Amino acid sequence: MKKEYVLVIILLVLQTVSIGCNSFANTESVLLKETALTQQYVLMDTPEKAPMLDATLMEGNSLEQHIQAIQLTTRWDYYYEDGTGVVYHADSAHPLQIRMVDFDVATFDIGVADGEIVLQFCDNYPPQSISAQRWNVMYATDRQDISDIINNGEPVDIENNIILVISDGYDYIYEIHAEWSNGSSYYTFLTLSSASTE
Repeated sequence: MKKEYVLVIILLVLQTVSIGCNSFANTESVLLKETALTQQYVLMDTPEKAPMLDATLMEGNSLEQHIQAIQLTTRWDYYYEDGTGVVYHADSAHPLQIRMVDFDVATFDIGVADGEIVLQFCDNYPPQSISAQRWNVMYATDRQDISDIINNGEPVDIENNIILVISDGYDYIYEIHAEWSNGSSYYTFLTLSSASTE
C-alpha cells in the first residue's frame, strides 16, 4: 500500500514538472509517446527536457496574441553530474495529421494587417539552428502515408527568431524544427486568416 502511495506521489510530481515554462495546457501527453534509456556522460547547463516554444504575434508595435506551440517529435540527451542520464525520445504525428481541435491552444488569428510571429524558447536555451515550413490547412489529413503531402511544404524564412506573416486569406499549419548540440525538437502552430473565419 505504501509503495502504491509513493508511486502516485512521484507520478504527480513528474506531471507537474512537465507542464512547461508557462501556464498553457500541456498537449504533450496527447501527442507524444516517450521512452527513456540510461546513458553515461556529463553535459552541464542544459535543461532536463527540450525547451517549450512560446510564440507571440505582433501587429505593428502592439502585442496581439501569445501562444505556446505544440511540441512534437523530440530527441533530448540529459546527463547528471554523477554520469548517469536520460535519453528522451518522443515520436508524434506529423503536424498535418494532428486533429484541428488539438490546435485550439496553439492558434493565431491573423488580422487584416501583416505582422510578425516572435519565437521564444523557454529555459533561456536558444537552439543552434532553427528552420520552418508551412502547409495550407487543406492538406491536413488523417491518412497514415503523407509522404506526397509533406513535399508540398513551403519553406518559411526565420530571421532573429521572427517569422513574417502576411494576411493572404489562407490558413496555415507551421512546423518549426530546432536543433541543439544535445538534441532536437519539432513544434507546430496554426494561423487562421480573418477572411477564412468570417
